[in-house]
Amino acid sequence: LRTAAARTTSSSGGGGGGKSQNRRQPAGRTCKRTVAMARIAGLALALALAAPRCRGFALRAKPKATGAATGASRTQYFLDTADVAEYARWLPTGMFYGVTTNPLILQRAGLPCDLETVRRLHDACIEDYGMEVFMAQAWGGTTEALVECGKNLAAIGGEGGTLVVKLPLTKEGVAAAAQLRCGLCMTTCYAPHQVLTSCAVGAEYVAPYLGRLGDAGRDGMGLVGQMQAIADNQAGDAETRVLVASIRDAEQMADLAAQGCDTFTFSPAVAAQLFGEELTLNAAADFEAAALGTPPVPAAPAASVTAPTMDLASMGVSEALLSRLPSEARAGAGGAPPAAPAPPSFPSGTGPLEEEYFDETLEELGGEAWFREEEPPAPASGGLNGEGGAMPPPPPYEGELWDEELDAVPEDDIL
Repeated sequence: LRTAAARTTSSSGGGGGGKSQNRRQPAGRTCKRTVAMARIAGLALALALAAPRCRGFALRAKPKATGAATGASRTQYFLDTADVAEYARWLPTGMFYGVTTNPLILQRAGLPCDLETVRRLHDACIEDYGMEVFMAQAWGGTTEALVECGKNLAAIGGEGGTLVVKLPLTKEGVAAAAQLRCGLCMTTCYAPHQVLTSCAVGAEYVAPYLGRLGDAGRDGMGLVGQMQAIADNQAGDAETRVLVASIRDAEQMADLAAQGCDTFTFSPAVAAQLFGEELTLNAAADFEAAALGTPPVPAAPAASVTAPTMDLASMGVSEALLSRLPSEARAGAGGAPPAAPAPPSFPSGTGPLEEEYFDETLEELGGEAWFREEEPPAPASGGLNGEGGAMPPPPPYEGELWDEELDAVPEDDIL
């Protein structure tokens, strides 16, 4: 502006009429252009000064990623471990966005919970394997201690902001989150309303513990799905991601993804499950065999399905009834089927009535009714109970089992 004003003054005060008139016009145009450029530069400067005030959501200068997932997908995988050997095994796959830790994970890996340990793990994750984010949890029983620890942890990530500080969803942790100016992940989330709290303090992530919710007898899948819906409804310029933690198997991730979840942290054991699909492995082996011109690898035979066995004796079934079960039912109950006892015999010259025959049979079986195909033997002589007349043979009975003591057992397991 000062240069343009000087030019204007110079042109107005010197030279002849024609020449000075010709100079004034270009100087005026230069002045207008300079003013416009100054306004644009001032606006850009104001935006640059305001950007750091946006607590963890200012654009970060990302390091050049060599192993991190940097595509257009919203899905983010984190490896939940402090074992650098597992870093070497899984991070080069390119599907992970970062690594998560906490004091318990450090303890299980035999590492001390201090700043130097966190720095070493962070550098291995970011510099050696090109991850985008490393998460470490602040420790301290008070708000002041959490703030101080959080600042020291965030400093490890430097200007790139590659270290996200984890804080518990306690009163002290939320108060510390409000004072920190760095990327945040609110942990120990067990209730949907805690997602709202995490959004209110501007956290980048909130981490519900799926497995521990189930261990506590709660509907973990349903609660996490509800949390994701809340986060989606709150999403704006400052988005809070639901980082599902404490995952026990890969199928849980698939079920949650169907409910809208897209951010997960899991152990190396769950990572191995992502590559353990047998049909995929067989198909890949066939492709390799075809490329080499060799016969395809035969598929492994399907495992034989065996019927479940039940300990019927422990369920109150008497030995007498077990001995009369059909062979397939006895085999399902465990062990070889015992030999069936001989049918009851009656003294010569007597023939019990039909009702008496069943009464005696029930008595012998201890109360369980067992209908057999055999008919009661005909009397040798005489009639009903030896009093003359022929006793008609009883009608044939179909061989079937009826046991009133096993009402609670499904029929398919017995018959």
